[in-house]
Formats: sequence, structure tokens, C-alpha cells
Amino acid sequence: MTLSPARQRQLALAGLLLLAAVLRFLALDFALPARIHADEPQVVMVAVNAASGQLSPGFFAYPALFPYLAAVVLRLWVLLGLAGSHDFQVFFDAYCLDPSQAFLLVRACSAALGVALVAATWRLGSRLGGWRTGILAAAILAVNTYAVRDSHFATTDIPASLAATLALLAILAMASDPGLRRAALAGAAVGLATATKYPTAALLLPLAVAALTGSGSPRVGTSRRLGALALALGCALAILLITNPYLLLDADTALSDLQLELQRRTAPSASLSPAAPWSWYLLHTLPASFGWAGLLLIFAGVLHALRSGRREWLLLLLAAAALLAPPLSVVSLGDRYLLPAFPLLAVLAALAAQELVLRAAAQRSWAGRLVFGALACALLLPPLGRSVRLVRLLAQPDSRVLAARWIEQNLPAGASIAMEWAYVPEVSAERFQLIPLDYREGGPGEQGAEYIVLSSYAFNRYFMDPAAFPDEQAFFSEIERGPPPLASFYGLPPERVTRYVERVPPGPLDQSGVVGPQIRIYAAPATTADEPPALPDPPGPAISPRYDYIR
Repeated sequence: MTLSPARQRQLALAGLLLLAAVLRFLALDFALPARIHADEPQVVMVAVNAASGQLSPGFFAYPALFPYLAAVVLRLWVLLGLAGSHDFQVFFDAYCLDPSQAFLLVRACSAALGVALVAATWRLGSRLGGWRTGILAAAILAVNTYAVRDSHFATTDIPASLAATLALLAILAMASDPGLRRAALAGAAVGLATATKYPTAALLLPLAVAALTGSGSPRVGTSRRLGALALALGCALAILLITNPYLLLDADTALSDLQLELQRRTAPSASLSPAAPWSWYLLHTLPASFGWAGLLLIFAGVLHALRSGRREWLLLLLAAAALLAPPLSVVSLGDRYLLPAFPLLAVLAALAAQELVLRAAAQRSWAGRLVFGALACALLLPPLGRSVRLVRLLAQPDSRVLAARWIEQNLPAGASIAMEWAYVPEVSAERFQLIPLDYREGGPGEQGAEYIVLSSYAFNRYFMDPAAFPDEQAFFSEIERGPPPLASFYGLPPERVTRYVERVPPGPLDQSGVVGPQIRIYAAPATTADEPPALPDPPGPAISPRYDYIR
């Protein structure tokens, strides 16, 4: 039986969404209960607290909309009895002992929104270039390695990317019909995006352009356009404050946190900015995300959109530039900062590919099919291979899990352990006394702990900028002059990069055996005489004791 073209399109889209779901949901529990991503504990904590009735996030480095949505999921999970009890207090008590279930549920929210992002990319591409452009753009994003990676994290990056894509769709709808209803919807959509992650407020620029230029009809007067813009801006602000009410209710803390975050992102630091952002993103992030063929097609798509002069394509370019401007304007490097622009870049690549196919088909019908096949392979196979390997890596043992197991089995109950704030093993707070490392207190002997746990994902940053971290430098110099670690766990082989940039696990795409940072477990100087016998390191090649992730 021959399927109709409409049915074939539906099946193709369903297959893409299934592939996207498989890549995003497999190994979703990787490395739990270790502290993986620096932002994950904060997001999960806000979600759990909100589900228990404490709505104030307490900090404002990023908005609270996604944690609030995750809180609804957590509450429903308990109400349906899927947590083993209908009592949320039981769930909360279990979270305090082992946060794995809460982390997994919030990660599942991110993964589900990652699949929805693929569908939104299809819709955006279909609107701008037809169904083939939409399906190719969705396929590009479905296998994008960074989109797959960050869909595994309980963070705001993927939700913000989805909100930004939906906001652009609303802006395009307003551009074709600048009525007050569509202006209100577009403003509300931009407000939701901003309520998910602040930098997406950059979409106010294409929103303003779409409102002021209207449909191009002379019947649309200036006063009506200004009214539409004012309504859109008002709706954006209203939605932001409704979904993040504590921006007003706790205004002093919000202002302080936002100022501190801005200072942290803009103050020069060798550890945060070892390279100009644009050069790193152009030479590393985008090729790793889209492949070199995809990157070339993105540039070709930009030229094609500029040459065409179509208003919707120009708005797409403006939105992409607006979303890319915040990460390019700060000194802190992070591949995930580009994610909100990735669906738009995928559409640009698909538009360029569609243009090449049409030109080839105009000469010979078989040439069009040949060009399409070649472009599809070049655009999809390399990122798909990297994404599959990434998911396989996530399923492998993590160095933090192995280190936590060693600590539980070899250190005495009640021992005091000082460790970094993130990227460290998750150790039972009931069995051990956990103390945050405070380098201002002095060297290893002044931490008030019997044991010290260090993570290379944290301490490598300190060695990149000695002037900014003098206390940390003095601490590590002292601890390295003392006895060697009791145990050390690390991913194999070390990450091959020319310099350190802000990275989040799982780290490199060429590791095997064990993934994760190097974890070192030391006996503090005051307890060296009573230290337990050291165990051999996990099997593997020797690595530099300090620069194990810097090459």
C-alpha cells in the first residue's frame, strides 16, 4: 500500500522525534548521585523547595520558571504515588538522603523539552522554507551533540532554547499581521523566554523591528505600530514578573545577584576567558555541533537570506544575531550559552541546503537527489556519530561515583571531609561530616577536616589564572608538597584540549573506560599519622598530577 505524501511526512517527523527522544533519554541517570553540573543542584533545590511550598528561590543568577515547572512535575509524581508514597514529606526526606530521584525527574523534564525543541525547529523551518527545510532543520538539531548533551542536564539551557524558538515563531506571526492580539502573544512569548533565561531578552530587538515595520501595508499607521510595540513590551514584562514574582518581592537580593552575575561574566579572567569567545565558538563549538559542512551551510544560509530580502528570513537573521550577542559579549566561555540560537542556525543551514538541491534539480532531476543525499550525510552523520558516542560514554562509570564508593568503604564513619562546592563525589551527610573547602582559611591543615577531596574540574581553573586565585594556589602548592593522595580516580584518557575553558561533564568525546574529572582524596596533614592504607589507583595510563585536563 502506497502512503500518501502527508502520511509520509508525518512518519518522517515521528521518526525524527523518536530518534531525538532515544538520544536524550538514554543514560539520563548518568553519574548519579554525584554532583555533575555546577547549576544542577541549584535548579533541583529550587524545584524541590517550590514543590514543598517554599516558592522563594533565594537566588537570582537565573530565573525560576523552569524550576517552578519542574516543581509541578515533582508534585504530580508524588500525588500519583509514583514515588512510593503520596506524602511529599516522605519524598523530601528521601531527597535529603539521596537526591537521585529528584535529579532524574528534573533531568527528564529537560529531556522532554529537548524533544519538543526538535518539533519547534521543524515548525520554524517549515514556516520559513517549506516542509523539506523544516524536516532537515529538525534532523540537524535532533542529532546535534550539544543539544543532546544538555538535554541530559537539569538546567535552564534547553528550556530556554525551546522558549526562544517559540518566541520567534510568535514574532514571525506578528510580523505578518501586526494586530494587537498577535502583538500581545509575541510579547508574552518573549517574556516566557526571558523568564527561563535572562539573555533571551535579546529577542526584544526582533520583536521591536517586527512591530514597527508591521506588514508593510500603508494602511497600518505609525500609531498602530507603536501601540502594538507598547502592548508587546508590556506583556513581556508582565509575564516575566508573574512567573518570577520574587524579582519584586525580594528585589534587594535579586539586584545584588544580578549585579554579581554581570560582574562575574564581564570581568576579565584567564580562567574564564582563555580565548576570544568568537574564535573559540567559531573554531570549536560550532564545528563540533554542526560539523564543518554544517558550519559552511550556515554561512551560506546567511548570505542566501540577505540576498533574498524576504522579511521573515531577515527577522530570522536578526533573531540569531540577537541571541548570539550575549555569549559573544561576555568573557566567560561556555558552549551551552549558544544553545538558544542553535535551532535558528539549523534552519539557516537547511535553507542553504534546500537552495543547493533546487539548483541541482533544475539541471538534472537525478542531480538534485544526489546533492540532497550528499548534504544529508555530511550534515547528519558526523554529529550523529558523536552523539551516539556521547550517550555511550554517559552509560560508563563516572570517576565521582567510584570515588564516593571508595570513601564509603574505606574512610571511618563520622570522619570530617572537606570538598569543593561542585564536581565532587556525592557523600552521605549522615555517615560523614561534610565541610565546604574554604581556601581563605589557609592550607590543608586549617580546613578543620580529616580528609580533603579535590576535583580537577574545579582546581584546573585555579591554575589557569594564578593572579585571580592566590589562596587556591597557596593551598594546592602546600598539599602537593605533602604525602600523595590516598586514592585517585580519573577519566581515561585525559581530555585533549589546548587550553582550559569552562566545561561541564561529560567532558570530552574521546574518553573510554571511565568518564569524569580526576578526583583526589587526601588525608589532611593533622591526621597523616592515622591515615588508612592507600589503595591502588584504577588501572590506566599515568597522567600529569596537576594538568590532567590541560593539553
